[in-house]
Amino acid sequence: MALEQTAYAGNDIKVLVNVIGSTGSHVAAVINTTTTRLDGLSAAPTVTTVATGIYQIVFSGVTPAPAEGDRYTCKINGAISGVAWSEYGIPVKIVADERGTDGVVVPASDITAIKAKTDQLAFTVSNQVDANALTGGGGDDSATIYSYFTASSREDAFKASGFNTVAPDNASISAILADTNELQTNQGDWLTATGFATVNPDNASISLILADTNELQTNQGDWATATGFATVNPDNASITAIKTKTDQLAFTVSNQVDSNAITGGGGDDAATIYGYFTGSNRQDTFRATGFNTIAPDNASIALVLADTNELQANQGDWATATGFATVNPDNSSIAAIKAKTDSLSFTIANQVDANAVTGGGQPIGSGAISHTITINIDGNPAPAVDAWVTTDSAGTNVVAGTLVTDNAGQVTFQLDAGSYYLWCQRSGVNFGNPTAFTVS
Repeated sequence: MALEQTAYAGNDIKVLVNVIGSTGSHVAAVINTTTTRLDGLSAAPTVTTVATGIYQIVFSGVTPAPAEGDRYTCKINGAISGVAWSEYGIPVKIVADERGTDGVVVPASDITAIKAKTDQLAFTVSNQVDANALTGGGGDDSATIYSYFTASSREDAFKASGFNTVAPDNASISAILADTNELQTNQGDWLTATGFATVNPDNASISLILADTNELQTNQGDWATATGFATVNPDNASITAIKTKTDQLAFTVSNQVDSNAITGGGGDDAATIYGYFTGSNRQDTFRATGFNTIAPDNASIALVLADTNELQANQGDWATATGFATVNPDNSSIAAIKAKTDSLSFTIANQVDANAVTGGGQPIGSGAISHTITINIDGNPAPAVDAWVTTDSAGTNVVAGTLVTDNAGQVTFQLDAGSYYLWCQRSGVNFGNPTAFTVS
């Protein structure tokens, strides 16, 4: 759930959405206006793109009209590069659209009294109020004042003295004048001047910063109580690579992956194995005995049922639930899993290529020497060829195999030193069986 945003009562409800990719940067998205709603209300929104990955969702004409104190959840549906998400919730609180003068009490009686006084002011000379000097005022006229100031050498008190007699630096003044005249003459060239720094401002980044700071301004009231933010991004690239591999796995038998044995494999068919298991009463070894006869704890089962029924009844509240654990994904383990799944190959769709190290029918041989044989068809390595080894040219004494060649046309047997015969088989190919070979 995102931080709560605010909208004004009586105005359109506007919700700002930031779409952040796995790298931590804004990514382009498509907002689904058909399904994006405010708590299921019918009003459909319009969407304006502020910048890449930043969208303003506007709901107009919401009914019933939102009032101060109402709270909604904007449930946003959309897609990033064709991958859809559903009902990403952003809480919205409705507040009053108040001005700075709302609720101010105007003292009308005081204003009326003030106006009654100012209406009596007169200005015979502009910007000088006419006045009746009840005290002060009057005094000598100009001639009397002048006579007093000039009598008894009183005027000497106002005569200037101490003048600076240093001659002006006319040479420097002339040089300055020449420079300023040159600037005046050449100022028309300034429009085409070159060599100045011409780096343009990064307006796109400035717009993104402005959008982010506007959002921070809107939501700054929530910072004091914000907790539990996840700061590690999931390794989505590795998760996608893992999914590509695991999507190819098939399970014809539950909990058993279908396999294409590139090496190893082979062995008796199902009918032969079944005949051996059921011969001489061998099946008795696998018959179950000693069943647990403890009665089921029906009282606990009833309590569990009551709890699950309550969860079913209240599941509609989960979308707005808070306080869930915010454990970050274990990206190191995901990377380790990916390293394993990257090694899987699927020569046959939905069947993982496998090397039967143990199990998988006949053994690779019990000898002490590891002997690798490459089988070719028309001079090229031949995969998926059944191969086995006998000690006789008649093919009656099989000592290793059947194994299946890998993509390089190779199989590896464990044999003792001696002479052997190799037998090969693949549908649609006639091999010149057997082929003699020696192990040393």
